[in-house]
Amino acid sequence: MAQGGGGRHPGRYARTTRPEAGGDHAAGSRGVAAPARPGGSPCRTRRGAHRAPKKSRGAVRGDTPRDRRAAVMPIITAHRHLGVRRCCAALDVAPATYYRAQRPVVSRAPIVRPLSPRALQLAERAAVLDVLHAPQFADLAPAAVHATLLDDGSYLCSVRTMYRVLATVGGVRERRAQRQHPSYPKPELLATAPNQLWSWDITKLRGPVRGFWYALYVVLDVFSRCVVGWRLAARERGELAEELFRWCREQQRLPVDVGLTIHADRGGPMTGKPVSELLVALGITRSHSRPHVPNDNPYSEAQFKTLKYHATFPGRFGSLEDAQTYCRAFFQWYNTMHRHSGLGMHT
Repeated sequence: MAQGGGGRHPGRYARTTRPEAGGDHAAGSRGVAAPARPGGSPCRTRRGAHRAPKKSRGAVRGDTPRDRRAAVMPIITAHRHLGVRRCCAALDVAPATYYRAQRPVVSRAPIVRPLSPRALQLAERAAVLDVLHAPQFADLAPAAVHATLLDDGSYLCSVRTMYRVLATVGGVRERRAQRQHPSYPKPELLATAPNQLWSWDITKLRGPVRGFWYALYVVLDVFSRCVVGWRLAARERGELAEELFRWCREQQRLPVDVGLTIHADRGGPMTGKPVSELLVALGITRSHSRPHVPNDNPYSEAQFKTLKYHATFPGRFGSLEDAQTYCRAFFQWYNTMHRHSGLGMHT
């Protein structure tokens, strides 16, 4: 727990001002600020003074930098007798920008790279392609073709040149069929009343020894942030999730085809056959996160963080009964006393 200036590291939390040489130490004032230096910034003389804005004054204008330069350059040119630097300072333009705009733009011809005298001629390139496209070399890499030709006492070009020649005709791409991943839409979830949208997930709780974990199943109502059901088991099982959903439906007394949507990630129990068949039988709509997107289920993740970052969370449980006892007390507090930032600090 962080402490004030009297903690273990007072230098991290409190800053004192060293007295000036020859100053009066009997005044008893620890936090007296040093007098401002002549010519110094007035913002440094007072602690509560307004800081300089981080954005430039040009950020409040609606024009672009190019439009503004085009508008102010004639003004600076017409008032050069007043001084270029003074005009630039008044118009918030760097003097270098003005002088750069006065220089004529020199058009340069594109540089054409000369052809190397060692480059292959068109006939030689055609010969290389004929060899690489030959039936005996059609399924070999250019390096293997190059080695085979050397064994036969023939040299056409280097391996890198073979790749360059193949690239000119599109022969270096992957020939096998490539899978095109579809574009998954981001799940847009909205709840205007309880029991319209549930979110559920599974998290791990540390057991008595290293490498031993307990699986905590939690079903959360998104609208009220109420935990409608939870289960704790020694391992993940799809059948346990099916029993949990049946129990939650009975406790909430939900009729069939109530219009409930359950959101989860793409874990094994979430997409498994037992849970999928149960939700279809109950008329519940399923919603899943996008593949390889870890933050599409923020409601359950936020609830798990509240659980594991609570001051009373032990970090490791001695047995399954100890974990159940703690979770029972925690979810009772979470549903009745915890103030949620997502609900305007209401319980």
